[in-house]
Amino acid sequence: MAKGISEGFARNYKDTEYACCNRYSFATDHWRQLGPHGRSGRWCFGMRKYIDSTDKKNEIRLLFKHPLYKDKFIVVVEGFSDVKLFRKLFEAKSVELESVDGKKELLRVMQELSLEFPTRVLGICDADYDHLSGVASSYEGYGVYVTDLHDAEMMMLSSPALSSFVDEYTSSTYLSMSREQMFGSVIKGGSVIGVLRWLNSEHDLGLRFKGLNYSVFCFVNEFDVEVDKNRLIDELIKRSKDISAHVTKEFILREFDIFSKKEACNYQVCCGHDVANIVALVYRQKNISTETNMDYRKVEASLRLSYGMQYFMSTKLCRHVADKLRVFSGADFLGGAI
Repeated sequence: MAKGISEGFARNYKDTEYACCNRYSFATDHWRQLGPHGRSGRWCFGMRKYIDSTDKKNEIRLLFKHPLYKDKFIVVVEGFSDVKLFRKLFEAKSVELESVDGKKELLRVMQELSLEFPTRVLGICDADYDHLSGVASSYEGYGVYVTDLHDAEMMMLSSPALSSFVDEYTSSTYLSMSREQMFGSVIKGGSVIGVLRWLNSEHDLGLRFKGLNYSVFCFVNEFDVEVDKNRLIDELIKRSKDISAHVTKEFILREFDIFSKKEACNYQVCCGHDVANIVALVYRQKNISTETNMDYRKVEASLRLSYGMQYFMSTKLCRHVADKLRVFSGADFLGGAI
């Protein structure tokens, strides 16, 4: 693992331990070309993105009535990118993955299904700012467990999976510099956006972050990253049509200073999608990258490919899932490794 990345991770996330182990996982590939219901996995996903929590609850109820699901355990995740991550980690025949459209829908689904099927279903969702607000464990009562860090992408970025990305896409001249400098730079830049997301979440301001053009406010020069918070705030106000009159630039800047002084862990503050977008900007530079047509999707796909069970096993999330599955099956799914 690259020195700069590993040292930065150790400083900020001391509880994480990487244990070498045989790859072991729990769920079948629910999105194979033809699933157990005779439906095309690709068609199924295209339709499922329109399914709300009520439809999903009824769908899962029907699945549990099907003979093929007699001995199945269902893990509900937030979206298809999470399906792609966790299906490589959970591959046992007894477990299936189901996705819903976002965290709010997942919580609505699990509030009912956890009562109906307490030993046969659990949910996994991003923590977002729940660790910082102290409510991360409040979902466990209805079988929902959150990521150790802000989201699944931050868990991957903070793991040796990022080293694999660096080794794959960095030109030889800049490889050593990227290993030592890139991670810290993109996290620093991502924290500016993350603080704004945090105060927006805490105050329910209605600022619209979805679909941001990062090149408008994020500037890179080799591994130097600058996020212009003034430009970013201007952009957020311009694209957020339903914010209250009191949500002015001056108000946001004052709140930004207040939240920044809390000195929260950057791995909880940063949104992984923001950091992945900044990594993509860095790797569009011709002198640094062997793939200048880089975007956040390629960054996240590379991380998913490299993020293995040996990294996931070090997380509290993995231990929660393993304990739940152990109750369901009566077996130790990780062979006593955790």
